[in-house]
Amino acid sequence: MYNKRTRADLKIEVLTNPACSHCPAAIRATQELMESNPELSGRVKWKEIRANTSEGRKRTRKYQIRGVPTIILTNKNGQIGIIPGAPMEKKYLEAVYYMLGEEIPAEKKKQFRGFLSNFFGR
Repeated sequence: MYNKRTRADLKIEVLTNPACSHCPAAIRATQELMESNPELSGRVKWKEIRANTSEGRKRTRKYQIRGVPTIILTNKNGQIGIIPGAPMEKKYLEAVYYMLGEEIPAEKKKQFRGFLSNFFGR
């Protein structure tokens, strides 16, 4: 989690609503991303923002967000990335590394190889 004074290479804000049935999946995806990628610790900070709060309404207006969950990625250069919905792990990790301006480490890429390539060794 972070506050406004947090100095991180990337900030992730997960915009949610208590009545949203898909929002817990976006929170879970973010928690799992951080837990399964300890190299991001200290570089990437995240927090949940409820869309029905003043902070949430400010984000929805600023980024013209029409639905939740929505994930807002902001890097240290001020670039913004928006992910609607709850992303799959591979796409989320790709987005995070893209926003960091880096390639996904080779060992991480290997974990996302498809079932058939793992089965047949290609």
